[in-house]
Amino acid sequence: MTERHIIRQWPHTDPGLHVAYSNVPAEYVGQCILILTGAARGIVFPCKEEAYKAAGYAINGQIGGYSDALVSMTESNAAIDFETAEDWLFGPS
Repeated sequence: MTERHIIRQWPHTDPGLHVAYSNVPAEYVGQCILILTGAARGIVFPCKEEAYKAAGYAINGQIGGYSDALVSMTESNAAIDFETAEDWLFGPS
């Protein structure tokens, strides 16, 4: 597994306030799960790019308000919860 690294923080000028991390390798292609502190369960997205966007929304104090988030790989047969970060945030269109 890849070492955990910061993918986004909010506000951008105050490190550590709200942080999104990832332990997904750069070359990974596949489903990812977004794990939010205090959430009942993780949220599965079809790719890391959508999970990264959702993590950014989640830690934004004006949108999601979560203190931190982690994006990880998940099993390829895991049910996808949302196709896009925007579907998760606003509901499917």
